[in-house]
Amino acid sequence: MPKNELFSYRIILRYIPLLAWILLMGSLTLHVMFPVAKGLWDSVINLTLIFIFAKVTTVIHEVGHLTAAHWAGGVLKRIILGIGHEIYRSEVGVIRVILKSIPMGGAAMAIFPNNKQERWRYILYVMGGVLFNFLVAASLILLFGYDSSFLIGVNGIDVSSALIFTNTIAVLNLIPFYTSAPGMKTPTDGMASIKMLFAPGAQRNEYKHMELFYEAYELMEARSFDEAEQIYNLLYQSQPTQPLVIFNMSAVCLKKANGQGAINWLDRLESRIQERSVKPLKGLVYNNLAWAYLLTQDVEKAYHYAKMAIEDLTRAPHVQGTYAATLVEGGKENKGIEWLLLNMDFKHPNATTLSSSMYLTLAFHKLDNMKDLEIHRTYVAANLDKLDADDLLLWNHILSRIN
Repeated sequence: MPKNELFSYRIILRYIPLLAWILLMGSLTLHVMFPVAKGLWDSVINLTLIFIFAKVTTVIHEVGHLTAAHWAGGVLKRIILGIGHEIYRSEVGVIRVILKSIPMGGAAMAIFPNNKQERWRYILYVMGGVLFNFLVAASLILLFGYDSSFLIGVNGIDVSSALIFTNTIAVLNLIPFYTSAPGMKTPTDGMASIKMLFAPGAQRNEYKHMELFYEAYELMEARSFDEAEQIYNLLYQSQPTQPLVIFNMSAVCLKKANGQGAINWLDRLESRIQERSVKPLKGLVYNNLAWAYLLTQDVEKAYHYAKMAIEDLTRAPHVQGTYAATLVEGGKENKGIEWLLLNMDFKHPNATTLSSSMYLTLAFHKLDNMKDLEIHRTYVAANLDKLDADDLLLWNHILSRIN
């Protein structure tokens, strides 16, 4: 996407849905046309502003992370807005900005090549998001005050109080717990800070390799799997028991359609699944095992692991897709279709949407629905260059059954 498109109306409407703008403009119009019900319309407007400002607050939060990382001497990498599959990306200076299909939450990425005082530098980076939300809320309170009754519109439209409210809610990120919104068990800012503060030296050493992890991550994203594998091999030599290294080695195997190789790596993590360092990866480990068994055409084992993965990461699109694939393979086509359609998007062909379309092709074949089968087969066929080796292997298996 061209850089100047980042702030275009299409991107803004994707991140803040059109319905919210329609509701806001409609309420403002009714506010003027029917002043008798002014309090009602003001309340609706203020509630709509909360929804819109929740998105703005997420941007403030992620910018806060990267600003704090800059203060701490970090190298700024990217901001991710939303969850699900990627729909747009651009760059602002050195920062890559990525917009995903479900406009909920976000993430910021930075690395710290200099390992001096890494504990405190990392904590500053993690706390930067909440710090920025607090500063915005405090500044607005000092400038305009805060009306606790703004939700019911007693004192009219209150833009400032709505923005104060959303930024104050963001401070709840300090509560230490895990969330699975991004597709894996991820600590809140409060939990991440506590973990870093009290982490033993061996665990803190993992952060010293973040630059290599990020380089491999970008290579995986660029589909340069051999180069990524070389980096993970280097990391494995220095950290042979590190769960993230082992997990990523399995991911490389999957992308290269080596299902048995992935299983061999993942079996090592499954045997340690209750360990504190492995448990946050549990859903991802089960999901990758399910995908690996699909590659080896062991549908029964694939379903076994997919079922455990979906129980752990119900909202993760890639986990939904794997679970749906096992349902279709196992003869539960209608249920599988329901899950697959959650991630179907013809406008943005990528690993998630194409994988969904692949198994929708198979499902509609089994249901003798030739019309929808052709729609999805055509979509996949037009985007074969976007399929990795694992998807191509599975797609060829599907084609051999429907032709």
